[in-house]
Amino acid sequence: MNSTTAAFRVDGKVCLITGGASGLGLAGARALLDAGAAGVTLVDMNPTTLSAAAASLPEGKASVFAGDVGDEAVNRQMIEHAQDRWGKAPEVVVLCAGISQAYQVPLAEMPEEVWDKVIRVNLKGSKSRNYTRTS
Repeated sequence: MNSTTAAFRVDGKVCLITGGASGLGLAGARALLDAGAAGVTLVDMNPTTLSAAAASLPEGKASVFAGDVGDEAVNRQMIEHAQDRWGKAPEVVVLCAGISQAYQVPLAEMPEEVWDKVIRVNLKGSKSRNYTRTS
């Protein structure tokens, strides 16, 4: 173990990763488990992708929660889910959720409802007050 790895230890901690079904979120989940996490809760919008992601991690070390992080009520539910699954609230939260529909059309041509969804998930989902509390 090198000094960087030693500094990154999360032994016994419960972790929650938004955007955890793929990309940086899933890579982060793997890194946290390698660094000693007791378990990870993966959060994403797509239940099918979530199930596949959890299946790629060590057995018994991942739980999944399908939901939209742009919704405050969903944020409370995912924290409660993690607490119910692991016996304590998440101690490490990694915010990787983001949608990229904004890049599929020029900004001037983007429908208002698409822009609103991108802002809600990418920005509002990252500022939730619920990541640090369970009630």
